[in-house]
Amino acid sequence: MGLAKIFLQQKQWEKMESHVRSKYPREACGVLAGKESGVHWVQPITNVEKDRHRFRMDPREQLDVLLRIEEEGLQLTGIYHSHPDGPPGLSTSDIGEAAYFEAAHIVWFPVAGKWTCKAFVIEHKATREIPIQIIGEGTLLG
Repeated sequence: MGLAKIFLQQKQWEKMESHVRSKYPREACGVLAGKESGVHWVQPITNVEKDRHRFRMDPREQLDVLLRIEEEGLQLTGIYHSHPDGPPGLSTSDIGEAAYFEAAHIVWFPVAGKWTCKAFVIEHKATREIPIQIIGEGTLLG
């Protein structure tokens, strides 16, 4: 059973939103590190895919982030990417290519000119949406 919800600080939400907005019209991607469902930090990663409707994290940057997560005693809490033209959920290729089933998968998409996101867990090739809860900056997580 995957995560039941994910906790983000407002500045983490804003960091992801700024990143996906800055990469439009291409997909942006990155990693969330934390403990259980609490996010400690967000790290944007370069999308090396040339197709504007797909993402593939730069392998070197991804490895560096995964090593940092391990060194800090954290977990891969989530992976985020954007769908500049929708859909507001995981695509068939997102599900088929997923490798980190213990992590939340956050999809950013525009609605009426503003960016928003939804979080999902992948279980047995199916998705389940989970709530994103914004918490105060001083809240301790794990």
